[in-house]
Amino acid sequence: MAGNALSITRLKIDCEWIKHATEAQIRAKYAEIKRIKKENLYLYLYEPKPYQKKVHLSPKKLRIVVWPNQIGKTYCAAEEAMWHFTGEYPKWYPEKQRLPIPNKGRIYVTDFKKGLSTVAAYIKTLVPYKFKVETKKDTAGNIVGYTNNIGCEFDIMASTQDDELGEGWTGDWVWIDEPIKKIFFEGAYRGLVHSGGRMLITLTVLPNCKQMWIVDELIEKADENPDIEVFMGETQYSAGVLSKENIKSLERTLSKDVARCRVYGELPFRGGLIFPDWEDKHPFVIPYPFDDGFPKEYPLFIGIDWHFNNLTVVLMATCTPRDEVIFFAEHELSMNPTVAGKQIKELCAMRSYDTKKFEAIDPEFSVIDYFAHIKDPITRVRYADAFEIPTIPSIKNIENAIILMQNGFIIDEKTKYPKFLITENCKELRSEIKHFRRTTDDEIDRVRKRCRLNNMMYILAAKPQFRDRSLQRNRFDDEVFVTEHKGVKVGSF
Repeated sequence: MAGNALSITRLKIDCEWIKHATEAQIRAKYAEIKRIKKENLYLYLYEPKPYQKKVHLSPKKLRIVVWPNQIGKTYCAAEEAMWHFTGEYPKWYPEKQRLPIPNKGRIYVTDFKKGLSTVAAYIKTLVPYKFKVETKKDTAGNIVGYTNNIGCEFDIMASTQDDELGEGWTGDWVWIDEPIKKIFFEGAYRGLVHSGGRMLITLTVLPNCKQMWIVDELIEKADENPDIEVFMGETQYSAGVLSKENIKSLERTLSKDVARCRVYGELPFRGGLIFPDWEDKHPFVIPYPFDDGFPKEYPLFIGIDWHFNNLTVVLMATCTPRDEVIFFAEHELSMNPTVAGKQIKELCAMRSYDTKKFEAIDPEFSVIDYFAHIKDPITRVRYADAFEIPTIPSIKNIENAIILMQNGFIIDEKTKYPKFLITENCKELRSEIKHFRRTTDDEIDRVRKRCRLNNMMYILAAKPQFRDRSLQRNRFDDEVFVTEHKGVKVGSF
């Protein structure tokens, strides 16, 4: 580094400086190097580049750094983490962002074994010897964190660990190195609420990333959230850390898609969209139309997506006299099917046009995931029955459902509207449509959750049509309602 006496990372004297230094200055500099090594003072040698300093100075609660490889994003985050751990901050670091002693942090890595060795290397390099560091171990003797003699501590989590381990934590700071599971992010972010702490995420997003929720829900929506700041735009060429010859040599070994991420720090090209013509605006999306109550004559359709280990997701739709299907409400209910069934009944009552009588609306049909209608091979239970409401099984062939969706995006020349509409409040449904894609020519992206989109396809496949509900008697007055699967007994609403 021309102009500086010491190289920050290697503790070497700069040749340009030594040409003009006196013998006394050179001796003093060698003595300084010896003291730095003896006391492990590398933490204080950090001189951030302008793009790194912007990250440190940002007061935002959530900072997301999307840079290419090998330009200092991990080192930048590790330095800040060790400032908190030691309470030793550079003079230029804002006072309001400094944490009191003691404080508590957490570092998330993708792979525990690899991540632990990386963190251990930073501890060894960046923590001065005056801080007596001890390891925290689990019952099996594995290192899961660090403490020091001034009461500061942090633990280490990996994305490969069980989901429940991410819950119940509270602390002052979090660093996430590379993409992790959404449930870990949510648990960590909640854990910072009490202290008003901050989170830093550093990552290079590759085309095969399985945690694209970070892009969809954080990076792409940062402009809508005043608590988030995203740092992008730096490349290996502009950073000035690597030589252009070495960068070009690396780039020649990478595919264009990977080079886009690793060299230029850009987000991967999101190909394979199943609904590329989807636009999250008029004419597909309309304001919520039922503020004055659900129309007495409109039919009600319900889609239910149920899983063993997740919340039951419900989508509600209706149909206008012009046979335009409107998807107007999305809900997350209990994973217990019996409880979820009762909650669905309550939702139907809330949609009633006569709230004084608290009379539940009679759905034209409630369609549920096909597999919920198949008896469990072990328990011999059909989980659709446990909802205790009449249901019909969903379409089995996802490709047929996709065709129905694609046809629904066709604008009718007379009405100038598509065959279905979505209200503005159904934000998650709209997001799932936008990001529905194929990972290959044949394979549907099964990593991304698409519960609401599934329900939408279930309802469309059941061919919803307008029938004046006010002219029909309530089917649920009967003691027994027979669906396509005969003999399903349910009580009345």
